[in-house]
Amino acid sequence: MDIDVFRRRLEWLIAFRVAVVTFAFGGLLALDIQKLSSLSEPGNAVILGLIVGTYMLTIVYSVALRAGWNLDRLATIQVFIDFAIITVVVLLTGASQSVFSVLLFIAIIITAFIRGQTAAFGAAAYCSLLFGVIFLAEHQLIAPPLLDELTASKSVSESLFTVGINSGGAFLIAFLSGYLTEQLGGLESRLHREQLNVRQLERLNKDILASLNSGLITVDRQRRLIFYNTAAERIVGAPLYSNLGEPLEESFPTLSEILNEVESRGELKKGDQTPSRIERSFENESGDNLHIGVSVSVLSSARYTPSILETEY
Repeated sequence: MDIDVFRRRLEWLIAFRVAVVTFAFGGLLALDIQKLSSLSEPGNAVILGLIVGTYMLTIVYSVALRAGWNLDRLATIQVFIDFAIITVVVLLTGASQSVFSVLLFIAIIITAFIRGQTAAFGAAAYCSLLFGVIFLAEHQLIAPPLLDELTASKSVSESLFTVGINSGGAFLIAFLSGYLTEQLGGLESRLHREQLNVRQLERLNKDILASLNSGLITVDRQRRLIFYNTAAERIVGAPLYSNLGEPLEESFPTLSEILNEVESRGELKKGDQTPSRIERSFENESGDNLHIGVSVSVLSSARYTPSILETEY
């Protein structure tokens, strides 16, 4: 995966985590604020600690990303910690009946998005194992920590069916999200290459225009200066940067007069591809007397009117 694409995905993951914590855990607090306000209950203290801890981890992840940590290692750490936090939350909020079980499936999608399809299948296997452990604990077949007080709300057959559906769904999500991520990765890489090509072409275009011996000035339909090259500044005899967006008559009155003359002839109509040429002598801002030939043409989009200034000594 392209390094820039990978970095952007980690940035998206960090932002998404903040949104999930804010809306999901925040919603839990809003719905049961009185119960959770009692920190004497270990479960409540753990949940509130996870909310605060997740925000703190998000800050750590952001700092690590900006500090240039190894992206593969940072992504793996985030995935493992996310699954650990979600697991604890699910176990403390009802296990198989927890509304936060859906976060496990979201975590599988995130794993595929960050680490690829193989890692997503590993995440699905973990979820299936967790579903199985919860099933055994709820039916009093095992009594691991955090699960020793669970009781089953369904029969064994119903619970087994639920475990099978959830496990199958986990692997299906892993497959689909992994496949879509691979397709997205290829598209992102191609898009990134195209963006680089566009930037290179833009730089090349600027270099070509800057290297022209002929001056080039472009104005819009309101005669406001929107582009110039180095040769144009040399001809005008003064910097033009401060004149960008200003009327042409203020920065180059002579050219404004020439455009008026060409326009009065009706030669600036859309589709007229025959450049007009007018020769004129004038004194530039540096006090030099120049004789210039001005060729005026309209861009094909008809949004701007470019004028080429050619000095003739």
